[in-house]
Amino acid sequence: MCIWNFIMELFILILVFLHLVMLNKMQNMDDVTKMTKDVTVKFKLLWKIITYVFSPIDIMLFCIFVSTILWINGNSKLACWFLLSLILTDVVGIALKIAIKQKRPTNSICHRKGYSFPSGHVLSAMTLIYLLIFTFNLEKNIIWLCIFNLLLLGIISSRIFLRQHHLLDVIASLVLSRICFLIAIFIWRIL
Repeated sequence: MCIWNFIMELFILILVFLHLVMLNKMQNMDDVTKMTKDVTVKFKLLWKIITYVFSPIDIMLFCIFVSTILWINGNSKLACWFLLSLILTDVVGIALKIAIKQKRPTNSICHRKGYSFPSGHVLSAMTLIYLLIFTFNLEKNIIWLCIFNLLLLGIISSRIFLRQHHLLDVIASLVLSRICFLIAIFIWRIL
């Protein structure tokens, strides 16, 4: 990717992300999630399983596992980059939660504490998917791409249907993940 394309994509994504932050502060997306009541009741157990299996902590543990395998196979630089990329993305997500202090939807099913924006589950999962695709050169592997998309769709659905996040929280998390990944790629290329 040429440096100009990289800078332009990063700039556009940052503008989109800032716009989503402003929308999230001004809009309440609870009305969108109220429509999901029937789906939530039918699949509540499934959404909870997805939530717990793909929590940011579990994603971090998987990232540590992958980094360890890379390290054992002699790719110490790649292993460190892989792990630090997800750690830094999670730190950015936590810092934004603390700075923005967006409350969770009022009709939340799981009644978790903490802030809503951005979604840590979606941010961690999407970043891990980007890292796996890049690290193992899976851009053209249709099977893996389908698996990743299904997992991501499940995670996004669980966050919305359990009413843990507003719709814009999830969308902004996807954009933020791309921004963090582009920065990680830039760092990888200069290492």
